[in-house]
Parts: sequence; C-alpha cells; structure tokens
Amino acid sequence: MQNTTVRSRLEKILLLTPVLFAVHNAEEALMMRRADGPVPFFGGYPVSPDQFAVAIVVLTVIGFLVTAAAWRFWGRRYFLLVMNGFLSMFILNAFFPHIIASIVTGTAAPGVATAVLLYLPFGVYGVRSILRHDLLYRRHFIVSLAAGPVVAAALAGLCLLVGYLAVP
Repeated sequence: MQNTTVRSRLEKILLLTPVLFAVHNAEEALMMRRADGPVPFFGGYPVSPDQFAVAIVVLTVIGFLVTAAAWRFWGRRYFLLVMNGFLSMFILNAFFPHIIASIVTGTAAPGVATAVLLYLPFGVYGVRSILRHDLLYRRHFIVSLAAGPVVAAALAGLCLLVGYLAVP
C-alpha cells in the first residue's frame, strides 16, 4: 500500500463519483424526455420517459447512499473497492450503450456527452490511480473492476422494474 497522502487525496477526489453519476443521469433523463413515446431499453423492452426518470432517480440515490456508507462506515479499503467498481462501470457504460449506440444510430444517444466528457476521463483516472498507487491488493482490484458493471446492471434492471411499477 502507498503513502497516506496520495490515498487521502485520491479518496477525496473519488467522492465526486456519485456527483458525476447524477450529472450523467440527469442528461440521460432530459434527453429521454425528447423521445416520442417509449424507447427500447433492457432486452428491447420499451421504457417510457417517466418510467426511466423514476428508475434513474432511484439508481442515483442508491449511488449516493452506497458511496456515503462506504466512506463513512465501511473503512478505506471497502471504500476503494466500491469506487473501483463504480469507476469500471463508468468506463464500460461510456462505451456500451452510449458511444456504440451513437455510432450505430448516427445520432447522439441519451447521455453520450457526459459519458465521453466525464465518465471516460474520470473513470480512467480513478482506476489508473488506484492501480498505479497500489491502493488495493491486486486480486481485490480485479474483482471489484469486474463486479462493478455486473452489480450496476443488476441494480439498473431493478430500478427499471421500480419505474415500471411506479408509472404504468
């Protein structure tokens, strides 16, 4: 493990993660509002802009709560594990669906601007810093890197279900 000054500084920077998540989600929700009716989403199921808005608000609140709990109660190593997973989700989510959907459709997919301008640079910076400064054991780093997108996809699916139930 590296010196505590680098670790402390990085941990404070990583506290911006849920804020960037909220900004990205707000962009997605606003762009979804422009859609004419439901749009295909998870597995091709149609999602209305209102259902998506409910899901995205719930998901954003979960992001803030998990970050706060990890920071306040779970200890430094667990905070870094959660943040590493969150950041790997940022990187993967920037490409799939945002960048790839924009290329395939020839139009800007909802959330592509913040995915490219915020998610990619911040995600790469955070993951690279955690790795470069040896802030997690290698196996923990790899597991959290892989688990982040899986957990995020599962939570997104559950939040979309909440959106379906809340807005018929």
